Amino acid sequence: MPPTVRSLLLRLRRFARRTTERLKGWAGTPQGKRILSGLQRGVTIAILGYVVYQVTTIGWGQVWNALPTTPWFYVIFLVMYFLLPVFQTIAYRYIWKRPYRELFPALLKSAVYNKEVLNYSGEVYLLSWGRTRLDRATSEIAHHIKDNTIISSAASTLNAVLILAILVLSGYVDVPVLSGQTWFYIAGGLVGIVAILAVAFQFRHSVFKISTTLVFGILALYFFRFLLLQGLQVTQWAVTVPGIALSSWLTLLAAQIVTKRLPFIPGPDLFVALGLEMAGAMAVPEAALAGVLLVQRVLDKSLGLFIFAGVSWFDRSGPPSMDDEADDLAANTLPTAETDLEATTPE
Repeated sequence: MPPTVRSLLLRLRRFARRTTERLKGWAGTPQGKRILSGLQRGVTIAILGYVVYQVTTIGWGQVWNALPTTPWFYVIFLVMYFLLPVFQTIAYRYIWKRPYRELFPALLKSAVYNKEVLNYSGEVYLLSWGRTRLDRATSEIAHHIKDNTIISSAASTLNAVLILAILVLSGYVDVPVLSGQTWFYIAGGLVGIVAILAVAFQFRHSVFKISTTLVFGILALYFFRFLLLQGLQVTQWAVTVPGIALSSWLTLLAAQIVTKRLPFIPGPDLFVALGLEMAGAMAVPEAALAGVLLVQRVLDKSLGLFIFAGVSWFDRSGPPSMDDEADDLAANTLPTAETDLEATTPE
C-alpha cells in the first residue's frame, strides 16, 4: 500500500475513533441523554401517528370487524409470549443449579423489565435478585448474566442471517437490490459469521466464565427458540387470516426480522407500519392484517403490565437498584449495544 494511502487511512481511523469517543461522551451527559431520549420519543410518536393514519385510511370499522376471532390466535400468542422466560429458565437452571420454580418468576419479571422499562433493566433486576437468592459472589453472577446475554445475541444474529438467507435463496422473498448478486452477498455474510464464530471460539475462555460445553449448549437452545418462535408466528398469521399464500407470510416474517434489528427505533411499532404498507403487495387484506398486528401489540403491552404487577407481588422485592447493580454489570463487561431482539416482541 502506498505511504500516502496508508497515512490517509490512519488519519481517517483516528478521526473515526475520536468522533466515536466524543459522541459516546456526549451521549452520557445529561444534555445528550435528554436529546437522544427526545429523538427516540419523537420517532416513536411519528411511527404511531403513521399507523393511526394507515388504519384511518383502511377504516376503523373495517379493522374492528376484522379483529381475530379464532381462539388459536390467542393460544399461540400466549405460547410465544412465554417462550423467552421458559427457555431462559432452562439455561439458568444449568448455570446456577437452582430449581425451575425458583428461577421462572424472576426471569419472567426480568423479561418484562426489558420490554416495558428499559433495555438491560431486566439484567440489572436479575443481578439484584441473584445477590439475595444465590450463594455466589456478585462478580460471578454478573459474569453469568453477561455470558447469557452474549450467547442470546449470537443466537439471534445467527438465526436472522440464516433465515433471511434461506428465504432469499429459496425465492420466497425477492430483494431487488440483491438481484444478480444474491450468492455473493449471502456467501459474504456466511463467511463473516464463520469468522466471528472462529474468533469467539479461539478466545472463549477470555470472554466466557461458563464452560465451553455450556456455551454451545445454550447457543443451540436459544437458536432453537428463535426457530420455534418464527414457526409459531407464521402459524398464528396463517390460522387467523386463512387462504393467504405461504410466501406472503414468509415475506412478512423477513420484514419482522429486519425491523427488530434496527437500533434506536421501536421495532414492533415500525413493523406494524411496514406490515400495513406491504399488505397490498402481499395480497393480504389490509383490515385483517391491521387487526392481527394491532391486537398483538395491545395484548403484548397489557399482559406485560399484568405479569409485572403479579410477579412483583409474588416476589415482594422492589425495583432494582439502578446504580449499584448497573455498575457491577458494566464492570463485568455487559454489552452496551442493542444486541437482542427479544426485548421488543414476545420472542
